[in-house]
Amino acid sequence: MKTLLSLFSWDCRMQYRYGFWLAGLVVTVVWAALLYPLPADLQRTWLPCVLYFDVATMGMMFVAGLLFFERKQGVIDALVATPLPTPTWLLSKLLSLTLLATVVACALVLLTIGWRAAWLRLVPAFALSAALFTLLGFLAAARYGNVTGFLTFFAIVGLPLALPVAYYFGVLRHPLLWLNPAQPTVVLIRQAFRPGAASPAELWASVLLAAGWTLLGLWLSARHFHRHVSWRRGAR
Repeated sequence: MKTLLSLFSWDCRMQYRYGFWLAGLVVTVVWAALLYPLPADLQRTWLPCVLYFDVATMGMMFVAGLLFFERKQGVIDALVATPLPTPTWLLSKLLSLTLLATVVACALVLLTIGWRAAWLRLVPAFALSAALFTLLGFLAAARYGNVTGFLTFFAIVGLPLALPVAYYFGVLRHPLLWLNPAQPTVVLIRQAFRPGAASPAELWASVLLAAGWTLLGLWLSARHFHRHVSWRRGAR
């Protein structure tokens, strides 16, 4: 635990130095400037949608940027020469980037609808969404040695991950949507803004599925790290 906390602290400092926090807050201010003048009913309609894409993009892009930075600077080479277990390294990245995306999402809510938001529902929804997309971003970035390859893959998988937004607007209600890893996060974010929008069964299914996808993503990320990032260097 002490190792994880030390690594988490170091990751947070590095992400600040890399400008991730600044980039997230700048995007937040831009979205707030666009959403704040809207009537309250339009804000309630579009803010969850914006937050979903914002958290998803930050989760996937920031972890990819972090991995590429650490590869270029030789941090990965140094990592695999130490006794630090891969799951600890991954968990630190997951927690620090989830914190970043959650704070940025909460800042956008605060700047638009203020303190009256349902924070006890919003924060867990943002955290689960950020964790899932951070792991999806790592799984994609681990397979590519450059940003171009990752962005191409990101463009391909972006459409399927955006499909649950059709559920949010009531356009698509097919049961197969629940096979999409992003579906539970859309349901949770929508429920946080509109209590009662999801049935108790949908709500519990979303929590369990989001947690399950996150655990699966963490396990797959460790395997991808060994196979695509450091398999020749004996990582554990």
